[in-house]
Amino acid sequence: MAVQGEWLRPYSFRDTYSLVCESMQVHKADLCAAMGHCEEVHNGSYRTTSFRTMRDSFKQAFG
Repeated sequence: MAVQGEWLRPYSFRDTYSLVCESMQVHKADLCAAMGHCEEVHNGSYRTTSFRTMRDSFKQAFG
């Protein structure tokens, strides 16, 4: 990857980790503590939904 000018590091996976934890219903406060930031930073920095979680939320609300 370095040949192509790309650099992959563990930090690159934080967004996916956040989304997977939220889709598995990890409480946001616990997720934020594990990731080392507050909910305000989390909401501004990471995706908080996916198509699946959005679909499930609407299904729960409307049946």
